[in-house]
Amino acid sequence: MAFEQVEMFDVAESRGTVLGEFTHHYTHFRLDAKVLLIGEKKEGRRYFTIEEIENLALSGADRKALEMLKRFV
Repeated sequence: MAFEQVEMFDVAESRGTVLGEFTHHYTHFRLDAKVLLIGEKKEGRRYFTIEEIENLALSGADRKALEMLKRFV
């Protein structure tokens, strides 16, 4: 598994599964996120199991995305 944060992303071209959307509030801005599951692996990347991801230092927004993933798999 891998989390990849992309500022702008064309969902229609991704061929991924939309897991959901959420809004996360920071002190000075709001993040509107769309969480996608994309089945392609990219060369040179390290992938983690869900259990390994849960032990990483993740932001609150990352944790929200992880919860969506856990409901899907």
